[in-house]
Amino acid sequence: MLNQAAIGNQPAVVQLLMGAGQPATHEDVLRAAQHASAQALPLLLSAGPQPAPASDPIERLELFWRLGFHYTCPILAALETRARTERDSSVEPLDASLLSVLEQLLAAGYRPAVFHDVEVHTHRQLAPVRRAVFEPLSDDPRLDVAGTNRWLALAIEHPAWSPAQHARFLPSFRAATRTLLLVLHRTSRTGSGSSSLASLLASLPNDPLLHIIGLAAYPLSTWAALDACDG
Repeated sequence: MLNQAAIGNQPAVVQLLMGAGQPATHEDVLRAAQHASAQALPLLLSAGPQPAPASDPIERLELFWRLGFHYTCPILAALETRARTERDSSVEPLDASLLSVLEQLLAAGYRPAVFHDVEVHTHRQLAPVRRAVFEPLSDDPRLDVAGTNRWLALAIEHPAWSPAQHARFLPSFRAATRTLLLVLHRTSRTGSGSSSLASLLASLPNDPLLHIIGLAAYPLSTWAALDACDG
């Protein structure tokens, strides 16, 4: 039942079942990631990261289809979920939900899986190729980390914001930053509103101001939710 509550993103049911003594498992966390269950996931993670069940090492990955799930790593599963949808340049509500899921997983200590000494068979290859190291984020083209999954890939990388990195961030954040800088520029030129927050910010040296903007860049899920509403 906990598994179904995770899939259905039902935090009240998850809380009830866990309160009755049913522990969260790796499978529950995985299903929450696959189904973008951002509200149920915090409860499932309340006891910390759930280890994957013991099994034989993975010796072969069959990565033929863009549809379907091939990874048991919750982070990679979240990327597979987004990659299964239509490729679109806009920010979708699913992006906001999956970003929230990803941010929670990363905060709980989850990281993208890396495979060692594994055979990999993709649609681009006639036969499996043995790889000493296979990193899906960079090696699995289905995940499309430069396109459909660019926002989730950005959350995993979590680069510090800077003017040089500005174009990589979400549209609503870029627009808010542009508006803020325009206001500060006008305030500094006119000298009006000396008691206003804008005037205070305009008086800051450049480095502290850029630091404040950088802090506001995260969490990405907050900005994605704004973009999804605008879309």
